[in-house]
Amino acid sequence: MSWQLLAMLAALALVGARLYVKLRAASRLHAESWDEQQIARLRNQGFAPFNDYPVDFFLALPDEAACELARARLTPRFSVDVRPLQDGEAQLRFSLHATRSMRLVVPDMQEISHELTALAAELGGRYDGWRTSAAAQRGAGERRGAGEPRGALTRDAADGRLRVAIVYGGQSAEHEISILSARNVLAALDPERFVPVPIGIDRAGQWLEQDPQQLLAIDGDARHVRLTDGVPHPLGPGGATDVDVIFPVLHGTLGEDGCVQGLFELSGIPYVGAGVLGSSIGMDKDVMKRLLHEAGIPVARFFTVRRTQFDADREATLAQLQTLGFPLFTKPANAGSSVGIRRVTGPATLEEAVRHAFEFDDKMLAEAAVTGREIELAVLGGNPPQVSVAGEIVVQHADGFYSYDAKYLDENGARLELPAQLPASQLQHAQQLAAQVFEVLECDGLARVDLFLTPQGELLVNEINTLPGFTAISMYPKLWGLSGLAPTQLVSRLIDLALERGRRRASLVRRAAPG
Repeated sequence: MSWQLLAMLAALALVGARLYVKLRAASRLHAESWDEQQIARLRNQGFAPFNDYPVDFFLALPDEAACELARARLTPRFSVDVRPLQDGEAQLRFSLHATRSMRLVVPDMQEISHELTALAAELGGRYDGWRTSAAAQRGAGERRGAGEPRGALTRDAADGRLRVAIVYGGQSAEHEISILSARNVLAALDPERFVPVPIGIDRAGQWLEQDPQQLLAIDGDARHVRLTDGVPHPLGPGGATDVDVIFPVLHGTLGEDGCVQGLFELSGIPYVGAGVLGSSIGMDKDVMKRLLHEAGIPVARFFTVRRTQFDADREATLAQLQTLGFPLFTKPANAGSSVGIRRVTGPATLEEAVRHAFEFDDKMLAEAAVTGREIELAVLGGNPPQVSVAGEIVVQHADGFYSYDAKYLDENGARLELPAQLPASQLQHAQQLAAQVFEVLECDGLARVDLFLTPQGELLVNEINTLPGFTAISMYPKLWGLSGLAPTQLVSRLIDLALERGRRRASLVRRAAPG
C-alpha cells in the first residue's frame, strides 16, 4: 500500500471521527424535553427538529473507489446509497434518520456541511448540499402555515433552486407521446432555477424516478420509446416527497382528466396546468361541447352515445347518428385528441367505428364533419390569459384527418403552416375565442384550443387540450416560439404560474369561522 493511500485513509479517519462525534452529540439532545417555543428558537438559530424523517446529504465523487472509501467512513451513522451521475461521476447519498422512539434535533446544517465539504475534498469530489421534505423540516404531525404550500422549505444543493418533478408516461394510449413530451420539457428546464426530478409512470401504474440523461437521450420516434429502469418514487399514491412543484406531462386517460390532479391537490404540492375541474371538463368531449354551446360558442353538430344506450337499441342509435350526414367522425368521449377516432364515409362502416370508440370509453361522440381549415392557438394562463399567434394543420395523411398516425408516426402526415395565413381581424377573433374557451372551461396554466375555419369565415371550436404535447413537432411550444417565447421561457412561466396558484390556494380558509 502506497504512502499516498495511507495518508488519504488517515485523513478520512480524522474527518469521519470528527463528524461522528458531532452527530453523536446531536443525538443525545433527544433526551431533553422540548416545548414548541424552544423548538421555534432552535429553528431561528439554524437548528431543525425531526421525527422519524431523514435528512439527505449529497456527495459527487469521481469513481466507485472513492464512493466505497466514503461509505466505509459514513455507514456507522448514515444509510448510504450510490447512484450514477452524468460524465462518469457517481453520486453518494447518505441519510441521517431519527428513530421512531425519539425526537432528534440536528445541529446547524452549515456545521455538518463544512465537515462533509472537507471529506469530499479529500476524495477529489464535491459536496452537493442537503435536502429534506417540508414535512420533515416542520416535524411529524405539524401543519403548514397559511399561504405556504408544501415544498416551500425544500432546499437543493444549498443554492436556492427549486426541485421540479416532471411526471410522464402513464397508463393511457398516449404513453409514448408523453415520454417524448417530457424529454422536451426536461431539455427546456432552466438549470439556473430548477433541479429536475423525472418520474415515469409505467404501464402498470408504478411511479419510478428516472435518470435525466437517459430521458434526454430518447429519440423522436414514438414506436421506439420506453421508460428506463428506475427506483420507486414516493410522489405516487399514498406517498410524500420533497419536490417544490410538479410539471405533469401526462396525456390522455388518468393523466389529463383530473385524476392525477386530484392526487396533487391532496398532496398540497403546486402543479402546472388546469385543476381537477378544468382537466375533467377538457377531457370529456361531451361535457366540454355542452358547456361551450351553453355559453354561445359555436361547435359542430354532434350526438353523444353511451354504451348502455347502444347495447339496448343498436339500430335506433345508428339511425340517429346517420342524420348527421356523411362523412362524420366517431370519437371516444374521454381518450385525448387523437386516440380511437375514425372518419366514417358511409353507413357500412358506422357500426364498426362506434364499437371501436367504445374500446376506449363507455361514452362516445359522433360529430358532423366540418369543411374548412384546422386552426390551432396556444393559451398561457394569467389574468387575463395570453393567446399565441395561430397555426394551421394541413393534413397529408391517407387517413384524411389529423389522426394519431398523421400526428405522431408519419413524418409527412401533416404540414404545419406557422403562422397561419389569416387577416388581422380574423386572427384577433380567433384569439378572443380561444381566451373565452379557456375561461368558460375553467382552465389554468396552459391549453391548446383547436378551431375550424369554414369557407364562409365562421369559426367553430373543435376541442381544447389542457395538457398539449411538448414533442419536437407539437404545436403548443412552436406557437409560443413564433410569439416570442422560447422553450425555456415558456416552461419557466408555466412553473411560475403553478407556484402562484399554489400560494393562492394555500391561503384559502379551510375551516368555518369560530362562533
